[in-house]
Order: sequence, then C-alpha cells, then structure tokens
Amino acid sequence: MNRRFWRDVWTVLRKEWLEWLATPGCLIQPLAVILIFGVLAPVAAGRLWIDQPIIQWLWSWLPLALSAGMVADTFAGERERDTLEALLASRLPDRAIVLGKVAAVAAYGWIVTLACWVTGWAAVLVALDATLPNPSFVLAWLLLLSFLASCFIACLGVFISLRAQSVRQAQQLMSVAMLVSLLLLGLLATELVTTGTGEQTGQVLTVVALILIVLDFILLAGLLIRPQRSEWLIY
Repeated sequence: MNRRFWRDVWTVLRKEWLEWLATPGCLIQPLAVILIFGVLAPVAAGRLWIDQPIIQWLWSWLPLALSAGMVADTFAGERERDTLEALLASRLPDRAIVLGKVAAVAAYGWIVTLACWVTGWAAVLVALDATLPNPSFVLAWLLLLSFLASCFIACLGVFISLRAQSVRQAQQLMSVAMLVSLLLLGLLATELVTTGTGEQTGQVLTVVALILIVLDFILLAGLLIRPQRSEWLIY
C-alpha cells in the first residue's frame, strides 16, 4: 500500500463526506444527538457521569447509532441510485473504495461521540460547579474504546450494506445489530456499576477492548482480503 493508495482512500472518504454534507438538513440530526446525549443526559445523571466513567462509555455507543443510516448508504444506497457503476469505472482500486467508506463512517461516528463527551463534561461541570477529576486508567481506555466501537460499527455496517439487497434491508439489519450491542453493553454497565471496583472495571474494559480489536480485524480482513467487485452490483 503506497502513498497513492492512501490518497485514493482519502478521495473516497472525502466523497462520502461531501455527499453527506450536500444532503439538506444533514446537521440537524447530529446536533440533536449532541444536545440530548451531550447536554441533557449528562446533566440528568449528575455525579454519576463523573463517578462512573463506564456510563459514559455506554452512552458513547448511542451517537454511533447515527452511523446506521450513513453506513447503509455506502453500497446499498449507491446501487439504488445507480451511482456505484460510475465509482467502479474509476481508477480507484477495490480496497481503497472499501477502506475509504469504512473510514468515512468511523470518523463520523467518533467525531459525534467525542463532541458528546466534550459537551457532556462541560455541562456537568457547569451544572454541579465541579472541577475536572484527575485522569485515570479508565478514562484513558474510554477514548480507545470509543474509537474501536466506531470502527466496529463502520466495518459491520459496510459489510452488511455490501451484501444487502436494498437500503431498507441494510438499515433493518444494522438496527438489529445496534440493539443487540446496546443490550449487552447495558447489562455489562449495570453489573460494573453495582458490583465492580475500579480495578475490576479496568480489567473488564481491557477485555472488551481486546474483543473489539479482534472483531474489527476480522471484519476488516473480510472486507479487504478479497473484494468481490463482480458482486457489488448484484441486487
């Protein structure tokens, strides 16, 4: 993978973002999510937001649900609009197309998540007139986990969109995947908040990070090792 390959990846990423920004009202949904999960929810949680960082990680998956609509459009949407043929007719290599679409969705989800965190901390500190706690092992892991979660949603979504017959089918499958993920995360967060110590929380988050790394690697490898360009246009 030389420098030209990464320029091609950037070209695809930029294309995805420009198409999204050209959509009317594209900023309304992320701004609404930031308001709800970056201001209202943290203020309602109060001290729990500061004392239990695992709750922040659980909430960090909620903005990623925004990626479900964007990720369904990566391949299934282009097939429905008959624009995928033009993309495949370009000089862009298969892997650059796939990786560019994954990177575009992952960056989108992670940026929205970080925006929710920044506004959440600001809202809680102002509402409670508190100060920032000292950096901890758990908070450092949360940044990594949010990035791995964004990559997981992006890889899974592109994998689904690549093989879905329509945008609706891709969105339905992504909705099911998000519901299952949030249910498992909710059970994990509840267990850690009620019974876990700080050391146990760090150990569990480490295990979760390793699981996400393995899942990201498997999904990305499945997308990049053997791209089936001949199957991309099949409805």
